[in-house]
Amino acid sequence: MKDLLKILLGFLPWILFGIMAGPPLTRLEMALAIALATTLALGVKQLRKGFFLSWGSLLFFLVSFILVAFLKNLWVVENMDLLARGSLAVIAWGSIIAGQPFSLQYARESVPEAYWHTPEFIRTGYFISICLGNHLSYSPGSKSVQAISGPDDRLALSPARYREHVLRNHLYPMVRA
Repeated sequence: MKDLLKILLGFLPWILFGIMAGPPLTRLEMALAIALATTLALGVKQLRKGFFLSWGSLLFFLVSFILVAFLKNLWVVENMDLLARGSLAVIAWGSIIAGQPFSLQYARESVPEAYWHTPEFIRTGYFISICLGNHLSYSPGSKSVQAISGPDDRLALSPARYREHVLRNHLYPMVRA
């Protein structure tokens, strides 16, 4: 239970932001400030260790706060949902591309070091990060296709078709390996 709490604390700034953000502009500014402060207050240990989620959160909330609160960038305000989900997807996929899935960073805090280099441990870490990356990529990808081609375009996958595609073509072959 303690280990689950650690990863939930990593996502707490995003959870608070998701709950608090919304119109008017001052509410969005407040949500960004609280998420930034939460990232700094709760993530000091992870920031020092180079955790992807903590650094990505810090970067996102800092840049977003500057763009919204000081520069009053309306494009950022109008697309905050897409930017937030896209940033989380980039954090997940970036950690995988870097060869350090963010889920492994948290798992290593609670699993004995003897298991860190076993194929099962590494494969499970990649699997969890890929699942989250796929899940987080759906919304920005779907909204991007709709923005380019219109809301009635058949290129935009439904959530059920997207999950089926991911399971059949990406996750199932990886688990069988």
